[in-house]
Amino acid sequence: MPIDETNSKFIIPEKNYNLWRYMDFPSFLSLITSSTLTFVRADLFEDKFEGTLPKTTALSIDENMDNLLQMDNLQSEPFSLSKVVSDVMNKKIFMNCWCKEDSELIHMWKIYSKENGIAIATNYETLKTSLDSLEKIYPTEIRYVNFKNINILKPNTFTPYTLKQEAYKSENELRLLIFDNKNTDKEVISCKVTFN
Repeated sequence: MPIDETNSKFIIPEKNYNLWRYMDFPSFLSLITSSTLTFVRADLFEDKFEGTLPKTTALSIDENMDNLLQMDNLQSEPFSLSKVVSDVMNKKIFMNCWCKEDSELIHMWKIYSKENGIAIATNYETLKTSLDSLEKIYPTEIRYVNFKNINILKPNTFTPYTLKQEAYKSENELRLLIFDNKNTDKEVISCKVTFN
């Protein structure tokens, strides 16, 4: 089973949530005909804050790096470590997103399924056992935070993929992530899925 629940950098689900995935009809046809779940590269998501740290956290990291560079007389101009890490990681993280809810949500239909959509209902345990991939897949719950003023203590390179702006709180998201460290230009990764 490709799901890896051992990585402490992610917020691992602690119960068997009901899950929903909303999609347009062409995406559903692709899922059914290819028997694959699509993971999209993080820099291709519409949310401009995807894969970034909250402002206060990013400023703190950048200030610490500036201080280190100044101590060693290595800095000639401002350097944003948080942006560099975000730019690099957003090309290496691929995501597949689900909604944790007991029943369907009208606003999710409107946002994600366009006019002719489909919703797939399952639960976390069934989703875990249906995936078949050579890639490790990391599950994580999402924390919804105020990106303007929260300071995350001890962030790591995966922290931005466990956070989202409070405005998206109604999505109640569970993410599946693949970290692909190869140097390729691919925009998606397909993972085999078995329908039960």
